[in-house]
Formats: sequence, structure tokens, C-alpha cells
Amino acid sequence: MRRNHTFDSSEELLVQRWGSGIKLLRTTDINQSGANEISPPSVRHLFVMPINFYFLNTESVIQNMSERTANICGFLDRNDAIGTTARATLTKESATFSIKHNEEVINQQSIIIKDENFSRLDDSTFSVVAIKFPLFNSNGKIIGVFGCSLVKDSLAQSLNLLINSGLLVAPGTLENHSYSSQPGFNSIIQQHKFDNLCVTLSEQTKTSISKREIECLFYLAKGKSARETSELIDAVNNLI
Repeated sequence: MRRNHTFDSSEELLVQRWGSGIKLLRTTDINQSGANEISPPSVRHLFVMPINFYFLNTESVIQNMSERTANICGFLDRNDAIGTTARATLTKESATFSIKHNEEVINQQSIIIKDENFSRLDDSTFSVVAIKFPLFNSNGKIIGVFGCSLVKDSLAQSLNLLINSGLLVAPGTLENHSYSSQPGFNSIIQQHKFDNLCVTLSEQTKTSISKREIECLFYLAKGKSARETSELIDAVNNLI
């Protein structure tokens, strides 16, 4: 059954990191948004990247997605996907896992990374590392989920594209300023959280992605820049 849209995700809108997630802005709003140094990409710009991007409402109903994403999910095209959920093309088990991931993002109001292995109703299968962000409106209320799914074979390339887009850069300054003065202490805390991330990734993913790539994925999703990520990883290694 098709359902109505709940928010605007037009291609001219800008996609910007905001708080613990993402906010959609118009060009006229960017000067009042507290934008970071990296110019936020538009929805149109993201949709032509070789990454699977999509917008869901709080009920996991598809609001918009790139043609690439629609095709890999088993839809005829993007218009065929809008207004449906993962249940339209995925097996019950795969759809339930994906929707639960969305619900965790909304309930915890934070970015959550998971290894997702999908089985379509036509028996096709594919595996990705899914990074899902809470999507906020102008009043700071969660209205849905913004997701990007990275194919494991091109993870490094995809991460580089996300870094350049600014989506893995937290707005403003670092969330923990003590890191620069006490790198060892903060790195230990971050390493503990990194270990938790590793638990969520399957053994298949951990063998196809290096530990360094998983570390980079974790720190970047926490809002660290490429340089800060490198320093944090070096600090942890120096403590070992």
C-alpha cells in the first residue's frame, strides 16, 4: 500500500550535518544554519554519487532515493519505490532487520552503523555497511532517517566521497575538546566504543574490511575529520 510523503526531500535541498544527525536546508537558509566550512551537498549531488542514498520517514516509508538505490533494492525505478517500505522487495527477515535499524536511529537520536545483508524477494542478495542518520526538521524534531549504504568492495572510495561531502564532519568544533590535550584518555574511551561497533559487524564484513578501515568508519561517523581520525588511531596504537 502506498503512503503519503511526510517531508520535502526535493533534489534542490541541501543535506547538512546538524547536531547528532542531518537537516535538509534551502540555499536561502544556509547563512543562518551555522554551516561548517564544507559547503553542504544538494540531494541532487548526492544522488549521482556511486553510493546508495535514501530518505525514510519515521515509519520507514521511502520518501526519496537515488535511482541507483532503487535498482539495487529491486524496484523498477525511484518512483516505484516512493511511498513503500523495504517489505515491498525484501524478504521478511531482511526487511525486519532494516526497519529495526531505522527505529534504533530514531529512538537513540544518533548515527548507527550496521552490517546489512539483504535478500530480495527475487532471490537476489547484496551486502552493505549501512550508515543511518536521524533526520531533523527546522524545529529540531526527528522526522525520519537519512541513510547511505556502502558496498563493501568499494568501501574506501565511498568513505572518501562522504568525507568530501561533509556528511561525516560534525557541525562546529569537536564534540570533546579534551581530546587535543589528553589524547590518550579520550582515545581509550573512543576505542571502547569502537569495540562495540565491531560487535555489530558480521564476521564476513570483518574479514573483507580491514581493522583500520573499520576504525576510520567509526571515527568519521562520530564527526571526526580525516586528520583527527588519523591522530586518534595513532594515539590508541601508541598506548598498546
